[in-house]
Order: sequence, then C-alpha cells, then structure tokens
Amino acid sequence: MEKEHFLAKWLNNELSQEELELFKADPDYEIYEKIRNYSKNLSVQDFDENQILTNILNAKKLDQKKINLFTNFYKMAAIFIAIFTLTFIAANLLSSKKVVTDQLTSKTFLLPDYSKVILNNNSIAHYNNFRWLFNRKIHLEGIAYFHVSKGKKFTVSTDLGNVTVLGTKFEVQAAENNFNVVCFEGKVKVNYKNKEVFLTKGMRVKFENGIEKDSYANAENPYEQVISLDFKDEKLSTILSQLEKVYHLKMVSKSNSQELFTGKLPNDNLEMALSIISKTYHLEYRKSAGKILFIDKK
Repeated sequence: MEKEHFLAKWLNNELSQEELELFKADPDYEIYEKIRNYSKNLSVQDFDENQILTNILNAKKLDQKKINLFTNFYKMAAIFIAIFTLTFIAANLLSSKKVVTDQLTSKTFLLPDYSKVILNNNSIAHYNNFRWLFNRKIHLEGIAYFHVSKGKKFTVSTDLGNVTVLGTKFEVQAAENNFNVVCFEGKVKVNYKNKEVFLTKGMRVKFENGIEKDSYANAENPYEQVISLDFKDEKLSTILSQLEKVYHLKMVSKSNSQELFTGKLPNDNLEMALSIISKTYHLEYRKSAGKILFIDKK
C-alpha cells in the first residue's frame, strides 16, 4: 500500500487494528500524530459563495471609487489650472499700466500694439490694456517721445490738451501750464482748449498759459540719434547744450574752462555722461529739479 493512501485512511480513521498497529511502528508515526493533533485545533470558516461574491463586487466598487477619485482629482487640477490661467490673463488684460520716472532717469517701453514710448525724467504715463484693443489711448503727465505703429487712431491725452495721430513720430510735453508738441514724422493733430492745429514733419507748436507762443518748422529729432553722442574739439558750452536736448534738463556751468572735448557721451545714461564731463573738466555737479549745475572742484 502506498504510504500516501495509508496516511489518507489513517486520517479518516479507516485503518484496521492490524494496520493501525503496523502504522504505529513506523518511525515517523510520532511526527504524523503531532501534525494531526495540531490540525484539529485549526478552524476553517464555512465556504459562503454569496459572501465571496459580495466581497468581489465590493472590491470592484472600491477600485472604481479609486479610479473615480483619481479622475476627479485630475479634473479638478485641470479646472484649477484653467481658472488660474484665465485669471492671470484677465488681470493683465484688464489692468491699467502705469510707468513713472524720477527726476534723473528715463524709461523706454512698448505699448500693446508695439508702439515705442520714451518717457522722459519726472514723467508719468498710464493706459489700459483692455481698452487699448478698441481705442489706442495713453495719458501723459510730463514729456514723452512716441514712435507709433501704423494702424488705428492713436491718442495722447494730457490735462492740457490731446494729440491724435495714425502712424508717426512725435514728442509731447505737458507740464504745469506748458503744452508743447513736435512732429518728427507723419502728421499730428493737436487739440488745445478750443484750438486745433495740424503739424507735419519738423513742425512744432507751443502753448504757455493758454496762449500759443510759436509754431515753426525744422525741428530736429534727438531721439533718433545713435547710441552715443560724438564730439570733436567741442567747447563745454556746446556739449551741455546738446545734452540739454537729449535729456531735457537744464545744464548750467560756472566753469571758465576753455578745454576742448573729443569723445563720446551716452544719450541713454545721464549718470555716465555727467561722470565723463566731470572728470574731463575737473568739475563737480549738483542735481536739482530739472537742472544740473556744474561747479569747479575745490
């Protein structure tokens, strides 16, 4: 009898007395007996098909919930990103932009249509991105140069008057009671109180305290110069006069130096230009509102 069959009969209590005695003589019987005794203490739950099916279905639902959870998470993340993006775009599109310069610096910036603006020192410009789509309009306090992209009407509004153009280059100065407009290219319409003036290339109009002072041609464009101003054997007074036009500041010197200057001065960095002049002519300079004063070093 094969041992596996013998063990099966023994476990089922089917061995005869003779067979049992024979089996007890087996050297491994003691081990088998310990195993059977230990097995009796083990309990196995009844097999419940319905419960197992329920557990399987519940497991599927749990997996589905996990899937739905992840799906909802990604949906919420996508919605959040979309809202954040739209908010960012709206904030930039609807917000007003304001550019401010101090007494000794200028700033160059581009408008939404890529028109170029050089805002001179001590000036303020502001516009609205959203309204720009329908009406190209910028408000100015101070002095600014405009290189306008061709397209729809472009308007510069000030507290003193308005300037309207299509595509051109011009400068507007609106400070205190002085309203000056210079057209360097194209055609400009100037509205000042009840007066309307048209300017073409090289023309300028100037109003002081409500009165038109002059309107003349041949106005040069200092903004279209190269990055530096070149001088050869020039007097200090000539150099300062040129810098006045570029930086729109009054340059005053109390020096009697007759030394001639040959070299270059930046037209976009006032501090560097002042430093070069001071070192060349052994001067010191002092700043005040809209004015630079040069004096001899002690």
